[in-house]
Amino acid sequence: MFDDFMHNDFPEMNIHQANQNAMQHAQNQAMNQAAHQGAFHRPPEPQPHTPEPIPPAGTQNAAMNFRLLLQAVTKRLSTPK
Repeated sequence: MFDDFMHNDFPEMNIHQANQNAMQHAQNQAMNQAAHQGAFHRPPEPQPHTPEPIPPAGTQNAAMNFRLLLQAVTKRLSTPK
């Protein structure tokens, strides 16, 4: 009896299997396409930001900074501990 069942051709079963095969094929194609697009159409990775170079101080600024440094050093040395 089981052998008779296995040899019968049920159109519903064939349609169901064909539908499952078509769905699996469509899923595989979609996944392959997404993987392919993801590999070639990634947004560019952000580059590390390099800070702007500090412009060199002019001689007038350097002299003023040096004078302030000397004042701080002399004040520190002249205060008793």
